[in-house]
Formats: sequence, structure tokens, C-alpha cells
Amino acid sequence: KSFKEVVSITPIKHDTTFSEGYQIMISQPIDHNNPKSEIFKQKVYLLHRNESLPSILALEGYSADFNRPYELTKILQGNQVLVEHRYFG
Repeated sequence: KSFKEVVSITPIKHDTTFSEGYQIMISQPIDHNNPKSEIFKQKVYLLHRNESLPSILALEGYSADFNRPYELTKILQGNQVLVEHRYFG
């Protein structure tokens, strides 16, 4: 599959402490051992200030609040990547 079929990137309204914000949707198979299995879309939010600043990775469940800086992001005044993490056995 091409990159456009697997990943979509959409600008989003962001918290005023960031200069840019994006929602990234990544299509992934439910069963990585079976390429023909159904897919789900995993959400990733990128909130950007400046490329010279550190980037903070935050993991959340279904209630991911993408539009606020997390505590460590505030302390380091950095960029933030929020990944909606889902795991099922």
C-alpha cells in the first residue's frame, strides 16, 4: 500500500501554546500476523512549538485529550506527540 493509503495527516485547531497541530491517522491491521485481517485507525496528535525543542511522547486510551499540553510538556516547554494506545488480547 502507498503511504497515502496508510497514513492521513489533517491540521487541527490547537492549544495557543503551540504553533501547529495535526491529527495523524494510521491504518493498521488488527492481526499483524494476518495481512488480510481487518484494519483499525490509530490516532496520533502532533502539537508543535519549535524543532529545536524536545518532543514529549504521551500515551492515552480512548479519552485522549489532544488539545492540552501535558505536565512534562509544560515543564520542558516542548513539542508533544500524543498516541491513542489501544491493546486487546
